[in-house]
Amino acid sequence: MNKNLGYYIRDFLNNYLQLVRNFSQNTIMSYRDTIKLFLIFNRDINHLKIENINLESLNKDNILNFLNWLENKRNCSINTRNQRLACLKSFCKFIFENDSLSIEYLQNIFDIPFKRYAKKEIEFLTKSEMTNLLRKPNIASKQGKKSLMIITLLYDAGLRISELINLKVENIDLTNDIARIKVKQSKNNKSRQIPVTENTKKMLKEFIKEKQPNDYLIVSNRNDKYTPNGIRRIIKKYTQDLNISVTPHTFRHTKASHLVETNVPIIYIRDFLGHASIETTMNYAKINSKIKNETIINHGIKLENNITFNLKDEELLEWLENL
Repeated sequence: MNKNLGYYIRDFLNNYLQLVRNFSQNTIMSYRDTIKLFLIFNRDINHLKIENINLESLNKDNILNFLNWLENKRNCSINTRNQRLACLKSFCKFIFENDSLSIEYLQNIFDIPFKRYAKKEIEFLTKSEMTNLLRKPNIASKQGKKSLMIITLLYDAGLRISELINLKVENIDLTNDIARIKVKQSKNNKSRQIPVTENTKKMLKEFIKEKQPNDYLIVSNRNDKYTPNGIRRIIKKYTQDLNISVTPHTFRHTKASHLVETNVPIIYIRDFLGHASIETTMNYAKINSKIKNETIINHGIKLENNITFNLKDEELLEWLENL
């Protein structure tokens, strides 16, 4: 094996993921961050110089130690831990396909299981909470107008945070009756056209008056492209008094949940959100079913009786047999 780990890292990120798989920039950055963290772990914990980290470091025990380090020392969630493992497995598969001799080091990595965890329920805002939130920014100020624009687009267009910060004026079409936003840099490298409401159309028309087509729609006070953390800080400012922790993605969940609530077909919601699979969108249908079930139960007639279900052991076994 005459190629070092650095060779494979460069080939994997620059050629395979970008040119062969045509992954989006965000996905490539996720792989990059995983590999970078793995190198840092070996440098700081295993006391290896970066240039001395080789394929032997890609062994089952070392990767398990790395995953535990992520979870226990860097306080990563189990979901993030599993994502990092998936990235490393893909990287190791790439190495093996290009150098069969690497099986000596990599063969046990593919046996590392993903850690099970209880999925957190999707949280979203009610219609009244969303309405009240949209009234909070002071639109008499420049910053207030920008804050309202950010919240409005995250909700009304269901934009991901990366889609919002990369949105340019030229991607907004206000010439037709129904205004549309063209999202180019979306997840899975898929483009989509998003219709927005008449009120959002009016806001956008006013907001882009002095901007050029190639300008980013949302920029900082220094006229720089906004960062994800900058968007999160704005969201936190207006939502810290709510009962749930609101992130930029919460607005996307909220929009989807409200669409389901008004009986918009799931397949339309899938296309609106740009999901690769209908299964992802179905999560919102499950939320809506839960709301409907709770409403039905709470509005039913309250039954009062003394029926119990305390069966003796023999009766319980007999009942189970007859199910």
